[in-house]
Amino acid sequence: MLAQRKQRETDKDNLHAKHVAERADVFKGNWQGKGDLKNALSSVMATQQAAEKLALQERHKDERDALHARYVPLPQYKVWQAEPRLLAPVTAMADSSKQPERLSTVVLALTHTKHKRGIAYQDKGQELFIDQGRSLAIVQHEQQTLTQIAAALSVAQQKYGVLLTVTGPDEFKRRAVQATVKNNLIVKFADPAMENLRLALIEANRLAAQEVIKAAQDAAKAAAVEAALLLDKERDAAEAKNAAQTAPIQEKPVVTPAPVNEDVKSTQLDDATHVTHVAVADAAPAVLALEREAAPRKGKMTGTVKAVDVEGRQFAFAKGREGDLIWHDMENLSGSVLPQVGEIVDVDYADGVGKGGCEGPRQRRWALSPVGKNP
Repeated sequence: MLAQRKQRETDKDNLHAKHVAERADVFKGNWQGKGDLKNALSSVMATQQAAEKLALQERHKDERDALHARYVPLPQYKVWQAEPRLLAPVTAMADSSKQPERLSTVVLALTHTKHKRGIAYQDKGQELFIDQGRSLAIVQHEQQTLTQIAAALSVAQQKYGVLLTVTGPDEFKRRAVQATVKNNLIVKFADPAMENLRLALIEANRLAAQEVIKAAQDAAKAAAVEAALLLDKERDAAEAKNAAQTAPIQEKPVVTPAPVNEDVKSTQLDDATHVTHVAVADAAPAVLALEREAAPRKGKMTGTVKAVDVEGRQFAFAKGREGDLIWHDMENLSGSVLPQVGEIVDVDYADGVGKGGCEGPRQRRWALSPVGKNP
């Protein structure tokens, strides 16, 4: 960018030197008595040189615009992943048929004819201004476009310099300032009101351009955020899918009853699952299977109570000393008091219905007379 800026300065210096050399070559010698011819040559040369200067300014502006379009800010990494094409944006080609005619083209295409007051200049047959030597007279300004008024101002700037004095109606002065700002002419006005208006229009254009840039940046940020969110959503979905595919198959746990210790301390019921937990002195709590071995329909049994299901009104003692637990349902016994762990129970069944008794530390009775005491 620095090299291009230096090149632009060099281009302007070279063009200025070229124009100075051309004027020196044309007007060398003695022009005494040839004032009208000299004024005509000076007018035509100023018009041609104004067109060349405008063309150079327009070329430099095109180069700056192309450079700004080329070096766009890099997107965030997430956005680049989602939209790699953002690194190489495709800029639409401008439709030349819809572009306004360049001022340099208008000035270069001006025709001129001899006028009683000097040299008259026309644009496509429409008379725009008359070069009177010491001043330019604008013809019917209200019928001219801002570009046509700017053409006259550019020729005046080439002939008279940057500071111009403009006379005429206020409406013409206002349009002259608008034409200057719109076409980026390097012109200042001797009239303070016109100069203040010129500066105000330049500032308004600058603020409007900032608003356009800010709107474009906000839109780009919103698009970047949306792209990042979409990328995160797609990545989360992919990770969830991959986790589901690679996760091991979970087998249902098989619950088996743990061995019951002789010294049973307490029992408690899990209300959530309705599975009895038996707490023992030297072992972790064991979960009993829901299917229990029921008592026989016939025969006598005696044993120490190993477990009690308070909710189901059942109790159990082992077959022999270390055998499996046999569960007895109080509904099938004649007693009404559920025995507790540690009590000795004697049960006599006939056709599934039994009678029995127990004796423990508290001498509780629920059916027959006690059959013995704990050893």
